[in-house]
Amino acid sequence: MLVRVVLLASVALFVAPAALACSCLCTTTSASVNWGADATYVFRGEVLSVESHGDPLEDGFENIRMKVTKLMKGEPKAIITLRGPAGGVSACGVGFRKGGIENVIAFREEDGYLWTSQCAQYCATGAGVFKSLENGQ
Repeated sequence: MLVRVVLLASVALFVAPAALACSCLCTTTSASVNWGADATYVFRGEVLSVESHGDPLEDGFENIRMKVTKLMKGEPKAIITLRGPAGGVSACGVGFRKGGIENVIAFREEDGYLWTSQCAQYCATGAGVFKSLENGQ
C-alpha cells in the first residue's frame, strides 16, 4: 500500500506542473468575455492541415487550415486559416488533427491573424457558444 501511495505521489509531482501550466480562466482581469459576441468567427469545420512553426517555448505557432461546414458567425469563407499556440494541448494549443471535425471560435488579433486556443475553445463551450452548431440550427 505504501508503495502505491509513493508511486501516485511521484506521478502527481510530474503531472501537476503540466496541468497548471495551461489553466484556463474564462474571464479577463477587468471584465468577463462575451465569447459569442466578441468572436470574429464561430464555425464547425474539418481540419485540412496543421503546420507547426517555431519553438513552442518561444512564441511558436501552428497554422490550422479548415474547411467550413457550418458558419455561425463571421464572413462566409470556404476555407479559414487560423493560428494557435505551438505544441498542441500540452502548451495550451488547440490540439486539432488533420481530418478532425471541430467547433471553432476565433478572434482577429492585433497582428491581423485569426487566433484560437484550447482555452478559447473550452471557455466558448462552457458559455454555450457552440450549442446551435451541435443542434443543427
